[in-house]
Amino acid sequence: MQRTTRHYQQPEKVKQALKDFQPQQGWLCFQSAVVPFKKGELPDKGTILYGEVKDKKHQALHIQQNGNGGWLLTTYQQQAGDTHLVEYTQLLSLANGKSKNKNQNKGLKLKPSISRQARQL
Repeated sequence: MQRTTRHYQQPEKVKQALKDFQPQQGWLCFQSAVVPFKKGELPDKGTILYGEVKDKKHQALHIQQNGNGGWLLTTYQQQAGDTHLVEYTQLLSLANGKSKNKNQNKGLKLKPSISRQARQL
């Protein structure tokens, strides 16, 4: 996994870096809302506080505040090479049908959260 982190001080630079990344889906946290999006349709609700997005090449971009009035934008890109462990998780509250939308999770089965590769170790 290759990881690259960039530092920004102005919110406009964060928005421009996000647009340049050309995300296809993800979520962005603004001061008044957390907004998911799909199909590259970026929401604009003000200053971005946090977010996670992915592009067409399955690269991920994580946006977070750095605690000093700026932002850290970290790009993750999978590299060829040795295999690695991956943990698949599912929220129990959703799997057990405890969401507010009763029909949303009908028939959802809970699956183990340990990967096949991890079981072989």
